[in-house]
Parts: sequence; C-alpha cells; structure tokens
Amino acid sequence: MMPLRITFVVAVVGALLVMLTFNLCMIGVPGFTSRLAVPVILSYFGLVVLGSFAILLWPKNEIPANHCLECGYNLEGNTSGTCPECGTKIEGES
Repeated sequence: MMPLRITFVVAVVGALLVMLTFNLCMIGVPGFTSRLAVPVILSYFGLVVLGSFAILLWPKNEIPANHCLECGYNLEGNTSGTCPECGTKIEGES
C-alpha cells in the first residue's frame, strides 16, 4: 500500500506547512503575510489531489491464476503440491 503511505506523508507535511504559515502570519513575522498563506494552502490541496490520483492509478499487485500466492511463481504444470521457488504448500490445485 505504498501510495497510501505517500499520500499520508504528503497530507501530514502539508498540514504542518499550513499550520506553520498561519502561525507565522499570526505572530507577525516579517515577510509572512496572508498573501503567502493562500498559495501555500492551494499547493497543499494540489498535493493531496495528486496523491489521490496516485492511489487510483497505482497498479494493483494481483497474482494471476496458477501462480503461487506467496512469491508469484508460475505453477503451471506443477504436480508436487508445493511451490518450487518458496516451498509454500499449494491448496486447491487446478
């Protein structure tokens, strides 16, 4: 679930960036005005949208039929009942 982790990190970093920007605006640090807050917030939401698209477009790791569920080894023609690659017992042989 790598895209979920990436999106979570982006969301946390973005939220910290927004909080930092607002705090710097509120305490009156020179150079940090409300005009700076708007681009920061918009870029944060842009990153969240990009992260959401990454989740939707990330390829699914589906294991095809006749492959080992543990390692993905092609078991076509295997009659031993175990995967020769990782040694996993094969249940429901076809």
